[in-house]
Amino acid sequence: MSVMLVSKVDIDALVTIALRWSNSVDSLRLSQAVHHAMHVSAQTADVVGARLLEANWNAFHYGGDPTRLDREARECFELQGIETFPGYAFDELPGAPLPETCLYLLSFYEYQAATDNWQGSFPEKFTSALRACAALQLGELRAEELPGYSNVPWGLAEQDRDLFQRLSI
Repeated sequence: MSVMLVSKVDIDALVTIALRWSNSVDSLRLSQAVHHAMHVSAQTADVVGARLLEANWNAFHYGGDPTRLDREARECFELQGIETFPGYAFDELPGAPLPETCLYLLSFYEYQAATDNWQGSFPEKFTSALRACAALQLGELRAEELPGYSNVPWGLAEQDRDLFQRLSI
């Protein structure tokens, strides 16, 4: 279960990575199903980000998909005044994302969003596809040993919007 809500910047970072890598040589080397799972365009970025953010929102507030809750549990959450999902609009991050940075960001997101119904969900397929593309780019390198992994904060804030630029220097 999620211990915190991910930030909009966390989601913007993941969607930016997918947008940049969707038509890369490495992504085209993946199976068609995996490539399709991570494919993002300027037209789909808002929807993809919203689905990722909503998965974390639901994990944090409800422990998973709120439609799976029984009526009594839903009423209890309503009485607690839990807000409805606020929506999302994508804002691209500048710079070139490194594969090791992607893996760190994925670890954080998955920790915050994965629930009992994670397997086979859109976010699980999306993050698995990004992970496969990052691993392909890294080859034999170990992400944990690279500065683009170890210098990423656990949860991004607004001041981290330049993360890709800072780490690719």
